[in-house]
Amino acid sequence: MKKHNTKQENPVYTTLNNSVDLRRHILETSIDGIKVLQRYENIKEIKAKKMALLNELRKCCGDAHKELTHFKRDMPHVELKEYIKEQKPHITHHKEEHKDIHKEIEHHANKEEHREERKIIKDPLQNELEELRRRLDNINVG
Repeated sequence: MKKHNTKQENPVYTTLNNSVDLRRHILETSIDGIKVLQRYENIKEIKAKKMALLNELRKCCGDAHKELTHFKRDMPHVELKEYIKEQKPHITHHKEEHKDIHKEIEHHANKEEHREERKIIKDPLQNELEELRRRLDNINVG
């Protein structure tokens, strides 16, 4: 035997107690999801850059190895023990110049990073995140 409910329930509509808290919770969850997606996109970009740099490094190492092989092949074969005398300590006259050059390189790299930061365009995820935050603020105010 089936029991019949005296009260008819509509499966499409239902009452929500404390709907503002539910909306707030849904919006906060959406914000967290978008943050995760943004981190994932950043990781994908970093991984792609890493792979490109690794491929370039492999190519350069291969070229260097090939050139070294050609260099060794073209040089005459000589026993080095006959020519090696006592090694003198290597004196660097240009340590200060090298430090200045490294500082210039770092400064140039920092300028490039700063330029790239200025060119950042908001992605759709960022726009959606701001919209959700604005809606959440409206709920908190109301």
